[in-house]
Amino acid sequence: MTVRARWLALLLAAAALAAGAPARAQEAADAPPPRRAAKAPARPFPALAQPKAAGPVAVKPVKLHARAAGLGTVLSVTARRAYLDAGAKDGLAPGRELRLERKGRPAGRCTVEAVSDRGATCAGQDLRAGDTFALAAPPPAAAVSRTQAAPPPPLAPAEVSRRRAALEAAPVARVEYVAPPRLETARGPQRVEVSFLHLSSFSSGGPGLSQDRLEARVYGAEVGAGLRLFLDASGVYRATASSPSERFRPGDAAYLEVRELQLTTREPDRAYALSVGRILPWAAPGSTVFDGAQLGWRGRLGELGVFGGAVPDAVTTGLGTSRATAGAYGALEHATDAVLVRAEGRVAMVRSPELGTRLETEALGHGWLWRALDLSGQARLGFGGDRNAPAALDAARVDLSGRLAEPLWLTASFRYVGLFTPDAASPALFPGPARHADLTASWDASRHLTLRAIAGYARDLSSGLDRKYAGPELALPHLFGRYGSASAGWLEERGWAGGRSVWVQGEGDALLGARLLLRASLYMDARPPPLSDTTTVGFVASATRDLAAWLRLRLSAMGRLGVATSATDTLGGISVLAGLDGLY
Repeated sequence: MTVRARWLALLLAAAALAAGAPARAQEAADAPPPRRAAKAPARPFPALAQPKAAGPVAVKPVKLHARAAGLGTVLSVTARRAYLDAGAKDGLAPGRELRLERKGRPAGRCTVEAVSDRGATCAGQDLRAGDTFALAAPPPAAAVSRTQAAPPPPLAPAEVSRRRAALEAAPVARVEYVAPPRLETARGPQRVEVSFLHLSSFSSGGPGLSQDRLEARVYGAEVGAGLRLFLDASGVYRATASSPSERFRPGDAAYLEVRELQLTTREPDRAYALSVGRILPWAAPGSTVFDGAQLGWRGRLGELGVFGGAVPDAVTTGLGTSRATAGAYGALEHATDAVLVRAEGRVAMVRSPELGTRLETEALGHGWLWRALDLSGQARLGFGGDRNAPAALDAARVDLSGRLAEPLWLTASFRYVGLFTPDAASPALFPGPARHADLTASWDASRHLTLRAIAGYARDLSSGLDRKYAGPELALPHLFGRYGSASAGWLEERGWAGGRSVWVQGEGDALLGARLLLRASLYMDARPPPLSDTTTVGFVASATRDLAAWLRLRLSAMGRLGVATSATDTLGGISVLAGLDGLY
């Protein structure tokens, strides 16, 4: 190639580049702005003052997150569900399983339930706001046509009338609706929890206690044939057997506790519900755990069934025949957009060494009204047996919780005990009929301040002794920003055992991803003669940390120290607990 030809080629290339640059600039200006990827929550930085400039200043973009592109975020959570900031337009669909991360570490999984264009719900356990998940790569944007075809001319009125008449006259075939398969997560949680705990306690007034516990809990795991397993059991080992003077299981160095062990079928597509084993009954208010069976039939409005079996020992959870129960139960439920009302009832024959054989009837009602009022009530009547309560009313309670105004909440309860049954596991100081009333008012002054006032009254009907208490509480939910909160309170007590107490508490995220709670209390008890007044200091410290998505570490300590006590009182004591919780 000659020198002249080379120069000519260079000139032609430069002209082509000059002609193409404006076109590319125009395409970049017409293109839609890129979608900003959701980012994981980051620690806020204080705003920096920027110097004023006479014209536009080029600022280097800040890198928000190392994996910000293609990430979704959990906005808020409930006990079994998370709400996401991504939806169908981000590639999410019902049934898709998401793997969540928390601070760069695995945080579990959840299954997408329902989606909208830019939002979705995801079913899972132990989720937290701020967890992130990866999104699928978005499809390539379709090319936008620069030219737009002219709209077709409107139809003539006669043609429109003809088409309308033909459409109205056309027959409409009925299509049978077939419900889509339900997601497995919608049936309830399916998980296994295993915990290993070590507890040590020391007291100045007696021997210490060292105890190891292995606990297992199964929540509705499928075992086949539509059956699900529910289990709650503990194995306990003591380094030294307790002395015969101990209140709880004296002389036992190792023992097994089984609080629940049942096989259940309560699938949504079945008209019956069946449980066998050591049953924690459903829809049978006031019924205790028993070894037997429960069978129910379910309809559109509720459920009706029968149950029966032997009641295990209340202290050892061992098998026994001295206690038993059998009867029928029922439940009704009605729901609208503004109201949800549920009623449950039980009629049963109950046999126990304390009360003999008697007939018990119990009813429970609960209403959630207009998203502003929760109201519940429960009552139990007993007939026959060795002892009876006045007017056959064994127990009753009423609970009320409502929002009087947007920032003001009120919670009140009243409990009546007409027939006291001795509790071998936790005996009362003055067993007998009693009345209790509690009231709590909470006012959210702002998002940084909450004020509460609590009050209560209790009276023992047999002895005539009563007790009253009242006091304020202060909560600062954002005292430490996003890292934690603080609260404090004071309680004044009057009656046969008066006194006062003051406490302060702080909780929040500490170093290395741990959740920390600290609480200190001062108790000043005025005891009746011949006992002397006492002053003690108490403390509670608790820390939890997720070592992995399936493993959690727990550490806690609780103790009291006597500041002003008599010579016969215990100086103080401390209990320490360490545990590992595995979730599968």
